[in-house]
Amino acid sequence: MPNDDHKYLLDTDVFVRICELEEKQEIFDSIIELAKLARVKTIRQVFGELRKWPVSLGMLKPYRSIIEIESKYEFTTEMQEIMEEIGNKAK
Repeated sequence: MPNDDHKYLLDTDVFVRICELEEKQEIFDSIIELAKLARVKTIRQVFGELRKWPVSLGMLKPYRSIIEIESKYEFTTEMQEIMEEIGNKAK
């Protein structure tokens, strides 16, 4: 079980890879439950990128208002630093 003190920002790749798994629905349902608790979020760009993966987009789109970071927060200095750190670790 994830530590209750942590919050997670998921990128496009996470949603794409989940849809490749047999247990995708169970995993996705858990992510949505965490999103309802504000423990998991994603950024607006993910929805645009997921157009290439319609199954992933179809599963996520109904929950956009729950899981997407509000744009007024997405472009804060703190969020930009987090996204930059994620990008650097992915390289």
